[in-house]
Amino acid sequence: MSKKVGKSVVRHRLKRLYIEAFRNLKGHIVKEGFDLVIIGRKDAGNLKYKEVYNDIEKLLSWGKLLK
Repeated sequence: MSKKVGKSVVRHRLKRLYIEAFRNLKGHIVKEGFDLVIIGRKDAGNLKYKEVYNDIEKLLSWGKLLK
C-alpha cells in the first residue's frame, strides 16, 4: 500500500484487517492457485473489519471463487 493511505500504523492495521478477512473466508474458496492484489485507496484507512470482510467476499464472488 502506498503512503497515500496513511502512516505506517494505518497501513499495517489495514493489512491485518485484509489478512484476517481472507483467513475467515478461506474455507469457502473453491479454487486454488490464484493471487490477490489489493490496492488501498486514500479513504481505506478508515475502514472497519466488517466493511473489509464484505469487500473481500464481494470480490471473491465476482471472480467465482466462493462456494
